[in-house]
Amino acid sequence: MTKSLAAPRNILTDLKEKKQSVTLIKQVYNAQTRWRKGQREDKTDLQYVYFTRANSEETTLEDLFFGHPDSIDMLNTFPTFLVMDSTYKTNTYQMPLFEIVGVTSIKMTYSVAFAFPSFEQENNFIWALEMLVGLLTSKLNMSNVIVTDRDPVLMKPIANVIPKTYHVLCYFHIEKNVKSRCITDCRVKAKPSGAKVVDKDAKEADNDKHCELVKKIVTAWRDVVNSPTEESYAIESLKFKDEVCGPFPLFVKYVEETVLPLKKHFVRAWKNKCLHLGCRTTNIVESAHAQLKRYLRSSMGDFDIMLG
Repeated sequence: MTKSLAAPRNILTDLKEKKQSVTLIKQVYNAQTRWRKGQREDKTDLQYVYFTRANSEETTLEDLFFGHPDSIDMLNTFPTFLVMDSTYKTNTYQMPLFEIVGVTSIKMTYSVAFAFPSFEQENNFIWALEMLVGLLTSKLNMSNVIVTDRDPVLMKPIANVIPKTYHVLCYFHIEKNVKSRCITDCRVKAKPSGAKVVDKDAKEADNDKHCELVKKIVTAWRDVVNSPTEESYAIESLKFKDEVCGPFPLFVKYVEETVLPLKKHFVRAWKNKCLHLGCRTTNIVESAHAQLKRYLRSSMGDFDIMLG
C-alpha cells in the first residue's frame, strides 16, 4: 500500500478491518521508512547530482541542491526559459522547497533541479543559483529568461548571479496584489464615523457599486500591463492614474511607488522584447508543486522520500 502512495492512516484502517491488527500508527510510519530505505539500497549516489552546504562547524546541513542527470541534460538542451518558485510543507524539517522548471521548444515543461534552503534569504538563493549555473556545460547555455514572483529576496540574487538574463515577474500575482489593495483603498463612499448601516438594501447597493468600481480599476490596470508599446503604456498609465483612480490618491501612491518602478519586468511593451515563449506567469512551476505534493502525500517525510 505504501508503494501505491496510501496514507499511513488508511493503511492502519485497512489492517484493523481485515486482520484485526493491534498495530499502532507509529509502527506504520516505521515500517514505511524501512521499506523506502530498502528500495534505495540498489540505488547509487550517481543517480543524482547534488550539492550540500553546512554551517561553519560542519555539524548542521544548511542547504541542499539536487537534480537528476536527465534533467541536467534537458537543461543544457533547452536552457532558454526557466521558472522558479518556492513551496512549503514538503518535509519534516520544515525547510522550504525551491523548485526550478524549464520549458522545451514545443512548450513542454520539465523539472530542472530542487533546493532545500535553511532560510529564504539572499545568501541561500545566491548559493542555489550558483549551483544551477554550475550545471551548465557552457556559458553560451545561460538562460535568456527567468520568471519568478515579485520577491525582493530572490530578485536581487538573480540580478547578481545571472545578470544578463531578462527577469520576468509574474503579472498574475502582481494583478492579485493590485486588486487586493484596490479593494481596501478604493471605496465608493466613506462610511460616517460611528454610524451603523441599517438599510440592508442601501448596504447591498453600496457593495454592488464597490464591486463595479474594483472591476473598472482592474480592467484599466490590465490595459496598462498589456500596453504593446512604450507610447501606449504612457497613455494608459496616465489614464489609469488620473481618470480612473484620481479620487483615490492613496491607491495611486501605492501603484506608483511599489509596482510601476518594476514595469520593465511585467509590462508587455518591455517584456515582448525578449523570447518568453508566451509564459508570463509562474503557473507552470506551481502546477509542478501540486503534482509533487500529490506524489509525496505527506508534509512530514524525510529527504529519502524526495530522492526516492
